[in-house]
Amino acid sequence: MEYQKAKFLKTGRDVFYDTLKERVNAYMKANNLTRYATPVMVSKLIAQSAIFITCYTLILTNRFTPLQCLAFAFVMAVMSDMFIFNVGHDAVHHVLFKNKKLNIIAYTMSFLLIGDNANMWKRRHLQSHHNYVNINGMDSDIEVIWLLRFTPYTPFRNIHRYQHIYAPFIYLFYTLYWVTVSDIKYLGKKRIFNFIGVQNPNRDLLHWALAKVFYYVYLIVIPIIVLNMPWWYIIIGFVLMHFVSSYLVIMALICTHLFEAANLVKADEKGILPYNWAAHQVENCQDFNTQSKFANMVLGGQNTHTAHHLFPRICHVHYPAISQIIKATAREFGIKYNETTFFGGMMSHYRLLRKYGIEEANRRQQIRPAMAA
Repeated sequence: MEYQKAKFLKTGRDVFYDTLKERVNAYMKANNLTRYATPVMVSKLIAQSAIFITCYTLILTNRFTPLQCLAFAFVMAVMSDMFIFNVGHDAVHHVLFKNKKLNIIAYTMSFLLIGDNANMWKRRHLQSHHNYVNINGMDSDIEVIWLLRFTPYTPFRNIHRYQHIYAPFIYLFYTLYWVTVSDIKYLGKKRIFNFIGVQNPNRDLLHWALAKVFYYVYLIVIPIIVLNMPWWYIIIGFVLMHFVSSYLVIMALICTHLFEAANLVKADEKGILPYNWAAHQVENCQDFNTQSKFANMVLGGQNTHTAHHLFPRICHVHYPAISQIIKATAREFGIKYNETTFFGGMMSHYRLLRKYGIEEANRRQQIRPAMAA
């Protein structure tokens, strides 16, 4: 498999990243920190595992009402998302443990809980999203479904004028779509964004199939067999569980990249991008509630996403402090650092939907009479 590559401009702003790395390295050294997870992070991993297993076990005891079982399922949904944010994501970047094999086990098990193959996701995440964040045709995270238009380069459809209204409903199905449609869709494609000549190894295909079987067996088949309730209760609970999971994932992700002031770009005909790499990363990430220990604990550093894109080989537990270094250094070099609150980020995304939806529709309507005249 080959990768389509684009080149960032080499400008004087490269000094920004050199300076930033020096300051972050100095901070890590001064505080005697490694780039891997701290004991607190490992304790969080153990606690999340215990909560998930306990909730699943309690459901299967048949001692609780359907509504109580649904509450346990909601907790499981939150825990599975936290596994991806806190464990799987860091492990994919090999910063959870120093031992590479332990990282592989961690991200494999994390993605197994949501019925996905971690290696397939890892390739898209590292080679597409991290290299070319918010770049049209190269970032797999910004063009998920044709019903939503997040960039000025995405073809406009009349239905997009209403996307600010129906998007919240579509977001409910994000993780369900991911595990039932999106994965299968990618299997049959020879080109996925900047991936050319895609060929998934047989080993990955086998792991993918086994992950799907495991996922539907432990969440649907076993509960239907064990629980004394109608099978359609289980199906409804499964879907509602995905609603909770979807919104936690979506609310974390749309605040980080798909916001109104994001510097969405595309490469020219020569594959040259108009910005320096580090500056592009800063201007296309948005942080929120960076000093919130609760947000960092639940979201695994998604709230300090600029630090992650600039320093993906450092565990997220160090990002709150690193974010302050980035903020100060960006201001010094005249680079726009985006920071807001969680609700501010959500409103910014809503304005982006309107900008590339109804506002674009209105703009086109105004242009037509002018052209006819």
